[in-house]
Amino acid sequence: MLHILAAPHLQQALVERIGAGDAVLLLRGTVWALLPGHRDHPWLQALLAKSCSIYVLESWLFANGLGNLPLPQLS
Repeated sequence: MLHILAAPHLQQALVERIGAGDAVLLLRGTVWALLPGHRDHPWLQALLAKSCSIYVLESWLFANGLGNLPLPQLS
């Protein structure tokens, strides 16, 4: 199943509803969670632990000023 996340912050209840192996598309402010020091980064790690695939549109990275930053490889 595809989940599109665009809320300003990720929350435990939302992450728990996403099933193992589902796909997650980050939009708007949720792209900031890609940064290791961001408060929502552990939620992305929790999704990866459930074998979820995480996607971000390049245009959202540039819109949030992250397009030219070296982002960590999520694995």
